[in-house]
Amino acid sequence: DDADEKTRRLLRAALARGRAGAAPRLMREHCLAPELRPDGIVVQRLMLAPEAREGDEHAVPVILAHDEAFGDDPRPLMCFMHGTGGDSEALLETQLVPFAKRGYCALGVDAPCHGRRLDPADAAAEEKEGDA
Repeated sequence: DDADEKTRRLLRAALARGRAGAAPRLMREHCLAPELRPDGIVVQRLMLAPEAREGDEHAVPVILAHDEAFGDDPRPLMCFMHGTGGDSEALLETQLVPFAKRGYCALGVDAPCHGRRLDPADAAAEEKEGDA
């Protein structure tokens, strides 16, 4: 059926888009200093720009957790998205750290209008104030 074929073509094009574009840009001005926990897990709060030409309104906050004991050895990546009303911080103890302890790089992503996606500059400033 022509409608099904059109849908398949659109889906394939959407999936291929990520492979053809540039890698996300790390927005260093919105990234926080890495945290080394007593259990050896490194937690990094990063901000990615999925399209290099886009600005803050398209920034994607992520939390990356990994065990420093594995050094630079390649590890599988596990990605997590929080539920309704949550943010990536809620994933830290329940998903990210437990998987990092098992040798994975664990990545939590904030959905639109959640967590640090509300205002990345304010969230980073609050984090820095809490450290002082």
